[in-house]
Amino acid sequence: MPINNLILRLKEMLSSDFRKNLLVMIGGSSFAQLIPILFSFLLTRIYTPEDFGVFSNFSAVLSFLLVFMMLKYEMAVILPKKDSVAANLIVLCLGIGVFFFALSSVIIYLFDKFIYKAFNFESHNNFLVYIPLAGLLFSVFNLLNEWFVRKKYFQNLIKNKIINNSSIAGISALLPQMNILSLGLIKGQILGQVLSVVSGFYIVLKKDKANFKNIDKRVMKKLFFKYINFAKFNIPGQLINTLSVQIVIFYLTSQFGFKVVGFYALTDRFLGVPLSFIGNAVKDVFKQKAAEDYRNNGECSGIYKKTTLLLIACALPPFIILFVFAPDLFAFFFGSQWKDSGIFAQILCVMYLLSFITMPTGWLFVIAEKQKFDFLWQMLFLIFTVASLGLGYILFKGDVVYTLLLLSVGRSITYLIQMVMTYRLAIGKV
Repeated sequence: MPINNLILRLKEMLSSDFRKNLLVMIGGSSFAQLIPILFSFLLTRIYTPEDFGVFSNFSAVLSFLLVFMMLKYEMAVILPKKDSVAANLIVLCLGIGVFFFALSSVIIYLFDKFIYKAFNFESHNNFLVYIPLAGLLFSVFNLLNEWFVRKKYFQNLIKNKIINNSSIAGISALLPQMNILSLGLIKGQILGQVLSVVSGFYIVLKKDKANFKNIDKRVMKKLFFKYINFAKFNIPGQLINTLSVQIVIFYLTSQFGFKVVGFYALTDRFLGVPLSFIGNAVKDVFKQKAAEDYRNNGECSGIYKKTTLLLIACALPPFIILFVFAPDLFAFFFGSQWKDSGIFAQILCVMYLLSFITMPTGWLFVIAEKQKFDFLWQMLFLIFTVASLGLGYILFKGDVVYTLLLLSVGRSITYLIQMVMTYRLAIGKV
């Protein structure tokens, strides 16, 4: 009977437009992410664990720039009632992005030697020079996706993600054949995103060019101050979150070297990145419906429960398989030298599972305009991360397995806390 009830609930969940869009986004994002996963089987035989470790450090530094790149105003694109107003917000975001691109370029030009020395990046083949362009491209790509969500262009959103992922993976695999192996993963990332950004702009101009004919500096100024809380509260929280995530990369690099970071990077590439894409796809649909329900009713408990249930039902079976067979699966698909990545996946799989389940509904902090709560949770996430690494250093210095086990336990606790907080927001109790 319980199984029959679950099947009936799932059938009911597939009946509305929201659930259909949700399935389109899940299916499309899964397919989009399947492309780089398939290419990973090739890339792990072209690039060494050290190469992946260098790319992880590049991504870690890049992530700090992305916190500021558009001052989080892109998060507000979905909120204005009129598309013409949202179009002004898009242009405002582009202007802010270009400013930070120029600023970061100047900073790197003037202080690159100091940065390389301070972070011991001398052996990284001058990767910092690619950071500003990568930050601008990544931010514009996400900005265009916010417009697609607003307009409910879910199929176009999926197509652009497929172009993005296939271009990055294909170019990264092709560059070594052109005798460009140095920083090939980084260069492939940038060239691939150029193609996806061009594709995204083409779609927007083709469908919505009329909305961008009345761009007004006065409107943009009003929007800047109207949504300034997104910068005030989301940037500190995102900065803390970024530090919480990337401190692991920097810590592993300092304690265990680039090879171990490469193993960790493949684990995240195989688990964290796909789950992030799928989770963001669910979030793109969830936040549109949840925001609508919250505006009209002051709560969105129905869509919150249905989204969470569907995520659990989809994620639990593959995670059980991963927990049992991860080392052998990684060694078989990526090569025997990557078996340690499978061990890392085994250790971290519960943490990734809870992260996947809570990622879409975490948007409720924005919908309910409770950015302060989000900031408090980000602080808690950082504290648990640092405490886990610190405890690992004190008790198990030199043992990466126990260090990652403590990290998994600490972060899992914070995700459970987030689930309680967002549920209370969904039922309108906070």
